[in-house]
Amino acid sequence: MNAKELYGESKEESFCEIAKWPEYDTKSNPKVLFILKEPSTRNNKGKEYNFQKELENPAIFKSKSGMWKQLARCSEMFQRIFKDQSPDLDDLKKSDNKLLEMLHQSSFTNLKRFGYRKSSSYMRLVGLHAGLFWQLIIGEIKEVKPDIIICAGTFEIIFELLNNCLPKIPDYVKKNGYCNIGDIKPFGEVEDNDIWKWRCKDLVGKEIIIVKRNHPARTGPEYFNELKDIAIEIKCDTRYFSKK
Repeated sequence: MNAKELYGESKEESFCEIAKWPEYDTKSNPKVLFILKEPSTRNNKGKEYNFQKELENPAIFKSKSGMWKQLARCSEMFQRIFKDQSPDLDDLKKSDNKLLEMLHQSSFTNLKRFGYRKSSSYMRLVGLHAGLFWQLIIGEIKEVKPDIIICAGTFEIIFELLNNCLPKIPDYVKKNGYCNIGDIKPFGEVEDNDIWKWRCKDLVGKEIIIVKRNHPARTGPEYFNELKDIAIEIKCDTRYFSKK
């Protein structure tokens, strides 16, 4: 089911869909999907917003937040970790002339679907979008078949979505009915309430590891290094990747 079948689209509203490149399908190991909650840009000329084309424009790396540079380096870091390398952040910064190439090794989707310049931190709105377009979001995950999902400030919504406990949404959406689309369990022993790593079974024919992380606008080296430690732990966990 596509976007227009789920929700009407006017010329002033531009819809955000998943961004994925050929190298993700043919070269990436592991396949990493970042689920974001960004405010899309409204196109005043009435043209359809294209999330993928935006992420093919080097101008994204000039943003003050440094978010896309952070994500590009994290994307490259996952690939190197799984090649038994140990990438250093300072070393990756020397490859900033390849930021687009690094970014495109992962796929990206956005819970905030329409092009309003509203704050992405307004989680009630983000949750409403996720509720409205749950079928599309699940379809995108099935399309890209990720090994790892990084929930960048979106974990609580994705957790509810996959556990069939969707945010409150209009009755006309509810009439489509829901099915049991996933089973999320903690990855490893439960030690506290801030578990960062979860498993999801039976969604794409394999287990997916779902990682709970903060929003990547947190651009200090801590974000990269924490995610690097997580990548190493996932790589070394024989319960999962030894099966491949």
